[in-house]
Amino acid sequence: MYSLEGTNNEVQGAEEVTPDRLNIMGNIEDPLNLKIQSLSGSSVTVAFDDYSFEQYPYLDSYFSNKFILILPNPASACLAAEVRTVTHVTHSEPATNEKFNFSPGQAPGINPPGGLSGMCADDDYAGGSVMFIDVIEYWLDLTGNANDFVAYFPGLTAGVNGYIGGGVGGVLYLTRNGAHNALAQNIENLQFEYNGDLNDDGTMDGFLPWNNAWVLDDVNKIRQVRIWVLGRTPNRVLNTSGRPTGGIHIYRRPDVSDTSAMTTEDRHKRFLMNSTANVRNLSLNLYNQGVR
Repeated sequence: MYSLEGTNNEVQGAEEVTPDRLNIMGNIEDPLNLKIQSLSGSSVTVAFDDYSFEQYPYLDSYFSNKFILILPNPASACLAAEVRTVTHVTHSEPATNEKFNFSPGQAPGINPPGGLSGMCADDDYAGGSVMFIDVIEYWLDLTGNANDFVAYFPGLTAGVNGYIGGGVGGVLYLTRNGAHNALAQNIENLQFEYNGDLNDDGTMDGFLPWNNAWVLDDVNKIRQVRIWVLGRTPNRVLNTSGRPTGGIHIYRRPDVSDTSAMTTEDRHKRFLMNSTANVRNLSLNLYNQGVR
């Protein structure tokens, strides 16, 4: 019901730096966890038990156009899930006939971890769950060329949906539910590493870059994510007081995670920000009836 997925050292055009990418899916903000009574129809109509909506403080209008994750019954042999957008809410007074309708093709640009696709048979969803979902992606655009990201964001266009593009590179983005938000400029590198007890020996293994061989059970054991953001001044340092010492890292790109340093100075100054985040959802939130 929540997951993360990384990309290690993606190639962008002719750039020497190969940044990482992190994709997160979860019921991150507003709590919601509705039990499915039945699911039917190609447009997907989901019915819930009476008084289901009354367990939450949301008006019916609040659900419209919200992104939703539909999950089958955990006992079902089918494990397929679907990200959809609520297109209609049915709710009779006082608390009966409670339903969501999801027209097909209403969640464009959403690329959840694991590439959720396809629906199970209708009966597989009885006893399953519906919840709000956020798909958040952290990525670095070095080139400002939309063609470098066709695999991640088909149809990415400069000046549309928050994407700057047009050759403006060095931009750090947070993409939330298909909308691109520029966080910072003059960013040279973005790297992530992951820590968990993947070998089940009772101790954390240490931080490692994303490994495409990891299966879902491995990903579920990740407990920490380390983040490096490397900024670089847009202009070179032209004057110094005295002769600068050769090899000082602020005049060349340093090693960051598994990306190599420059071998010569380019007289740009660097600033490296390093932080570690604990993966959420590992403890119970008493104020949340949904799944976070």
